[in-house]
Amino acid sequence: MERAWWLALALTGCGFDDFDKLLTYDTGMAEEGTVEVVPTSDTGIVGGGSGGGSGGGSGFDDSCTDDDGDGIDTCSGDCDDADSDTYPGAAENESNSVLCMRDRDDDGYGDAAAGGDISPGTDCDDSDADLSPADGDGDGVSTCGGDCDDRDPTRSPDEQEIPGDGSDSDCDGDDGGFEVEASGAGGPGYDIEDNATIRSQAMVSTCATVWDISVGVDITHTYVGDLYITLYSPAGRSVLLHDRDGGTQEDLSGVYEVGNVGSLTSAEDLAALIGAGGTGTWTLEVSDAVSFDDGQLNSWFLVLTCT
Repeated sequence: MERAWWLALALTGCGFDDFDKLLTYDTGMAEEGTVEVVPTSDTGIVGGGSGGGSGGGSGFDDSCTDDDGDGIDTCSGDCDDADSDTYPGAAENESNSVLCMRDRDDDGYGDAAAGGDISPGTDCDDSDADLSPADGDGDGVSTCGGDCDDRDPTRSPDEQEIPGDGSDSDCDGDDGGFEVEASGAGGPGYDIEDNATIRSQAMVSTCATVWDISVGVDITHTYVGDLYITLYSPAGRSVLLHDRDGGTQEDLSGVYEVGNVGSLTSAEDLAALIGAGGTGTWTLEVSDAVSFDDGQLNSWFLVLTCT
């Protein structure tokens, strides 16, 4: 009977305890059974073998790194593993958000100035979250395009400025326009005589459109209820400032303003002159409609807000 100790191992399923029993089993079984286990010398069982092999693995590719800790490794498309603001999907508001972009201001748009392996986005300033290509107020202009208030559709570089309204409508950094001051002649030679009219002129060199106006007058007269005072603009418009008001009051000095918020109240609102051109000659006309009292136009001036 062929002795095969290795067959004993197979029959016992390589269990150590069972195998140990086989080693010490009654040798008589070897004569009657099918397996003979032969004790060996002091060193162990008969037989031997050799085997070997190699293998191993960590379950992942250790060449894939995520050094910047942004959760995306280099094998997953991180194009800059030294910058945690740069990875595929960083700019979720871009039309092609799966590209590897940089978004340092966390506004959802990629840096337009990016280069190299980084895909450029549409953010004009990736260091400022207030500047982006988004159009929050739907006026057709983004903060990257110059919109100074992306929550207000009435404010953008495309809007027309209304000077003095308290709002920078055209986003140019101020409330619009510029001031022009002009004054007309007065004093000796500008006497206000009974039943007569005098005129004094002031020249404005540049004022494409008038947006605000105030007029100051200084008149000496013994009976202001005799007087008509009218202002004529170079655009052909006119406003009656004084309509024989004041009765026996003497002298007239002060400022007329739009909306009658000045120290003098005009018969007609100066707002009638707004929106027209202001470049050219302005004329103040003073008429005395009654006899016995007279006076003098000492001075007058106007202040325009223009564009």
